[in-house]
Amino acid sequence: KADADTAAQDIQNNKDQGAGAAGKPWNDVYAYNPAALTFDHGDAQNTSWQQGVKQAKNNDFTKGTMTFEVLDKPGLHPRANEYQRRVLKFRIVLTDTYGERQEIFATQIIETANGNLVYSSYDDSAGNRMSTGGNVTDHGITEEDIFAGFSSVSNAEIVNLVQAIEEGNAQDFDYSEFKQVARAMETDEDMDLSKVILDDLGQRLISMRRGDTNLEGNFGVPLHRAGQSYKQMAAGNGLLVALTKDTSVIKMYYTDGSTSTTTIGGKNGPADITSRQFSEIPIELVTSMTPKKK
Repeated sequence: KADADTAAQDIQNNKDQGAGAAGKPWNDVYAYNPAALTFDHGDAQNTSWQQGVKQAKNNDFTKGTMTFEVLDKPGLHPRANEYQRRVLKFRIVLTDTYGERQEIFATQIIETANGNLVYSSYDDSAGNRMSTGGNVTDHGITEEDIFAGFSSVSNAEIVNLVQAIEEGNAQDFDYSEFKQVARAMETDEDMDLSKVILDDLGQRLISMRRGDTNLEGNFGVPLHRAGQSYKQMAAGNGLLVALTKDTSVIKMYYTDGSTSTTTIGGKNGPADITSRQFSEIPIELVTSMTPKKK
């Protein structure tokens, strides 16, 4: 019992001191790794998200109600003498070919202490609520949650970047994180990023952004696909970055320059990587500010 009391006191002391507290900015997790098993989990009753997207593209739905499944396995590993609490906020946007659009907001909370799950809850804007270990703690999503990561950027600056892209004179993005990893792996830092998505180099970048290493609280920009590119422009207190195809903006991100350092296994040993933190600006916000091209 003395050991348990000591562990409990150590955990409480660390909590009081704010140890380990970190937040990740708002981002489209599906865009980062759409092939993840999170989106490829279905069963006899439910269709996986990936299969649903495929059926929608092929106009292969049958009439009636369908249930699509997304299975999130929390990245928490309960350990002795540690307290962990993760608050995960979801914004799920659904659209169809008829222009119908739905938003679902959800919050998942998980707490562990000294190696044990002590609380978990889930609630969403569709009215679903469930919990273990106590009542559901309401942590509803607000606009402030979504906009906090780019509050210093003005509408005019977003419009300026879009216009520069449409006119073909936007500056290419300096992807310094990729260049650092490439140098650590002794790989060409000027290679086409769309060609490294599935190889070891691309996976290292993906794992860094997920926080699988000690790069807590940071989120970079996803590797682009063939035919896409990144453009940048100074804005606010930092940098606006847009993922583009031809002269169209697909996604937009902002960083204020805040960085963290993580260590990865390089070709000749450990290598420190300095990574900026990016927040995604919802694309519908971007398009609402800019007139449609004729």
